[in-house]
Amino acid sequence: MSAACPPIAGAEPMRVGIGAMLAALCLLSVGGAVLLLLLWQQDRASGVLTTQLDRTWELLDTLRVVERWVALGLVPVGMGWIGLAAVNAGRATGVPKADVGLGLVAGFSVAAIAIIADRLIQAASHRTR
Repeated sequence: MSAACPPIAGAEPMRVGIGAMLAALCLLSVGGAVLLLLLWQQDRASGVLTTQLDRTWELLDTLRVVERWVALGLVPVGMGWIGLAAVNAGRATGVPKADVGLGLVAGFSVAAIAIIADRLIQAASHRTR
């Protein structure tokens, strides 16, 4: 076994970035929920005006697209944080190559999940046409 080494810096900005992106995702979800609530209340006085229906649906679609892009940006930052944590754990224990596999497995897992989800979405869209 070799001696323990100090951790590689950079985990703090990644952690703050992950927190900021998750907060943005929460705010986007709340915004979408409020829009859907207004659409649900459409027939009442507190709902969306019938003249504003198209605009509301466009705004909801924009929120959906922005939410997907933020989530897509969150994946590489999270993967970088997992990889850095694995390397730092290896450096702290003195076995530097033992925990790098964890970062690689997590990366391959995310890629596999993305591929499977894409195929499921494509299969579902072909059934609805």
